[in-house]
Amino acid sequence: MKRFGFTLAEVLITLGIIGIVAVITVPALNNDVEDKKRAEQIRTVKYKFTKATDTMKSLGLITVYESTEDFVNELSNHLKLLKVCDEGHLSDCWPYEKITLSDGTQFNVNNVVDGTTFLRTEGDWSYSPMGIVMADGTSMILTYQKDCAPLESTTSYQWTMIDGKPETNATTDCISGIYEINGKAGKNQFKEDVIPFNANAFAGDCAVGIGVASKCFSTPFQPSVPLSKAECLSRQTELGIGACSDNDYWGAAVAQCGGVKYMPTSTDLMNLGKKLYKNQKYDYSSFVAKSLNLEPSFIIWAQESRGASGTGNYESHRAGGVQYTSTSYSYGWGFGRLAMNYNGVPYYALCIAH
Repeated sequence: MKRFGFTLAEVLITLGIIGIVAVITVPALNNDVEDKKRAEQIRTVKYKFTKATDTMKSLGLITVYESTEDFVNELSNHLKLLKVCDEGHLSDCWPYEKITLSDGTQFNVNNVVDGTTFLRTEGDWSYSPMGIVMADGTSMILTYQKDCAPLESTTSYQWTMIDGKPETNATTDCISGIYEINGKAGKNQFKEDVIPFNANAFAGDCAVGIGVASKCFSTPFQPSVPLSKAECLSRQTELGIGACSDNDYWGAAVAQCGGVKYMPTSTDLMNLGKKLYKNQKYDYSSFVAKSLNLEPSFIIWAQESRGASGTGNYESHRAGGVQYTSTSYSYGWGFGRLAMNYNGVPYYALCIAH
């Protein structure tokens, strides 16, 4: 009678294969679990805070306050706070005194001045900051917008969703700040443990996109459809466009950014070039170049448009920009509005965060 089974060599080979597969897949699975855990931590903090401001809205309490402190005093009636710290003592509400930025430098949390530390450019963010510790131990530093537009108590605001769960809504628009999700166990690293809340940056370190000359810009994008002349004319004053053209891709980028004033100037783009290039050679290994995620050659539009006063059809069809190649970058007016490329070189747009 024959007996069937596996030889020792076959068993060892099988175990070896299983081990190799485990080595490859287990770290990836662990990273996926950690990423989901972190995303849920971030969402939960925003949700708890927004539940409080949503309640305040329903009572007509999202309105003008005389200071961030006055807002926090009212907030404490709707969100349980373990501790409140004023300007100059913010570290008393923070697990560490210093936060590490992307470039490795450290910023003392007591040096948060006002909303400009978070690079909010739309509205008046001159109020002093406050620190709070929520009931779950989450530390937060925030400022309140001085000219906050009051919200109607009867209006419902749509929630943003993360993995099918509510995260935040417009009732937090008058708040800008940061919060810590890992306490003393974390690295106190901005964008890793220290999370921006309606903040474009922290101490000049951009929360998203690219930082150039004390401004934060979105990642590059191309408008999917052009702006028609009728659409342009109907929004011309609102967007700040000098002259309208039909099938205007540059105009569509302006509309997506929220207006010409939120497009970079030629000086901004030349400053970007200085960060992108090293010894007149495209340095793709740099952080900024990686953030752009573009390979040369490409053109980025500026906010300027030739023929802003309507000085002729040809002139009104031209838009300024900076062209980047593998060895240099240059500024010029000869970059159009009516196509998505110039002799095969693609156009991209950036928006100023606000």
